[in-house]
Formats: sequence, structure tokens, C-alpha cells
Amino acid sequence: MPVPAHYAIVVGDKIERIAAPNTPTSADITFDLPSDILALGSLGSAVFQIVVRPAHEPDDLQVKVFINGTEIFIYGATSETLVRSFHAVFNGGILVPGQNTMRVQRFGIGTGSFGFSDVVIWYGQVLSRSPRAKSRKSASKLTSRRTASKAKARKKNRTA
Repeated sequence: MPVPAHYAIVVGDKIERIAAPNTPTSADITFDLPSDILALGSLGSAVFQIVVRPAHEPDDLQVKVFINGTEIFIYGATSETLVRSFHAVFNGGILVPGQNTMRVQRFGIGTGSFGFSDVVIWYGQVLSRSPRAKSRKSASKLTSRRTASKAKARKKNRTA
């Protein structure tokens, strides 16, 4: 059965910054997911997307992203001016219905600051069948049975 993709915007286009002068070295951001995310654990993967904006000479800067305490992404700066989008596939089973927490945290002895924006979580969502879809399926079965019955009756009449 195909699974439609849905998304949750965790951080919009406002740039969040950590590890800059006079800012904390981590940020916790909460976001909510619908109740039908429960089925995701059996469906497998989800996708994390983030735009990174390193600044202030990110020498050996290392940042990790966690969702609900599970590490899903590691970033090591390569340029202080290069803004780019990253994607990571992770185990969707760590997502829960209701409130989830994303933590972005600087690790190691690196210097510089880390800005991020446009954070999106893509996930599968199981949609229940509507009564209309079930009735169409039942009607199709009924039509098949009627056709089969008519064919049997014709065959019986021919042999009689």
C-alpha cells in the first residue's frame, strides 16, 4: 500500500544560532506530530532536512542533532561562508505522536558558531480507508459474484 509523505516544519526561515558569543552551545526545539504517526515505526524511515549557516571561523566545529534523545545528524564545518541544505534518513520509529524534541548541540573543542534554519521532518502517514473506498470494493466483489453466478447458470442451461 502506498504511504503518503507528510512533513512538519520544525524551524522556519528564522535563523537560530548556537555557540556564537553570548549564546548557548545547544538549542532545544519542540514540535508536534499528529496521532497517526504511531504507525511510522512499522514503516521504517523518515527524512530530516536542515539548512546550515556556519559563521565566525568554524575551525573544527562539530554539531550534532538529536530527536527525542537519538542522534540523527552530525555536521563538521567545511567553510564559514557556504550555506547549504543537508538531508539525513533516520529511523522513523523515534518520532512519537504529540510533542517531540530536537536538540542541536555543539561538541568537541572546535570554535565558531553554527546557524540553522528551514528544518523539516518528512514522515510517512498511514491513512485509514474511507467507508466509500470499502463500499466500492464490496460492490466490486458483489459484481464479480453475480457475473460468476450468471456464467454458471448459462453453462448449466447449455448442458441441460
